[in-house]
Amino acid sequence: MAFVMVLSYSRQIFLRFFLDAGMENFLRGHVGAFTAWNGVPRVLLYDNLKSAVLERRGDAVRFNPTLLSFAGHYRFEPRPVAVARGNEKACVSYYTSFAWLMVMGTRREEARLPDFSFAMVKPSGTSQRPETWLSG
Repeated sequence: MAFVMVLSYSRQIFLRFFLDAGMENFLRGHVGAFTAWNGVPRVLLYDNLKSAVLERRGDAVRFNPTLLSFAGHYRFEPRPVAVARGNEKACVSYYTSFAWLMVMGTRREEARLPDFSFAMVKPSGTSQRPETWLSG
């Protein structure tokens, strides 16, 4: 699984690969991002991934209690992304796809993830598009 978190204003990106998509690794990804950024955002947006959202009916959202406890500990507010509002996800899907192509040399569906993980933080002052990070 690729864990990706993007800061909305600066577009700073944090990416880490894990061998599974379990809750423990989902939370570990958050801690890694907070550590890399030396802080915690006040609000984090989540789409309908099962690690975050257990149930959604209209505007009513039931978050995973483990995530709510984690959010209380780190003092951030989890918020759901509005349905059918891809612009609220801050290009996370784009960064995830790009990371798979750069690291694995293939699309995610075709990849076999080796036994490793790493973190990458977008260099400050660089373009939002990750392919330009490598040319500098």
